[in-house]
Amino acid sequence: MPAPARMPEKFVAPDLAALAALVRDARVGHFAFVEDGQPRVLPIAIVTDGAHILLHGSTGSHWLRLLATGVPVALSVTAIDALVIARSAFESSMNYRSAVLFGSCATVIDQVAALDL
Repeated sequence: MPAPARMPEKFVAPDLAALAALVRDARVGHFAFVEDGQPRVLPIAIVTDGAHILLHGSTGSHWLRLLATGVPVALSVTAIDALVIARSAFESSMNYRSAVLFGSCATVIDQVAALDL
C-alpha cells in the first residue's frame, strides 16, 4: 500500500501565530458539516481573538443553532494576498494562504468579551 501523500513542509504553517494571522486576514470562513446525512457548507463572517475563532450570525439561524450543538465541523479559510495578472487567464494566478481546521463550535457565554472583538 502506498504511503499517503504529505504536503511539503514549506506549505505548512510553522506556528499558531501564522494561523491566527491567516484567520484575522481572511474575514470569511466556510464551515462544512453534515445535516440529515447531507453535506452542507455555510459561508460566514469570522474573527479571531488569537485563541478562538468566532462567527457572526443570527441567533434565529437554523444552521447556527445546529453548529452550537457541537456537531463536528471543518472550517476552510483563505486570504488572497495578490493577484498575478498575465496575458492570458491560463498564465494568471494568485498568491494566497489557506487552511482547513477541524473541530466543533460552542456558544459564546461571555457576550461582553465577544463584543470587544
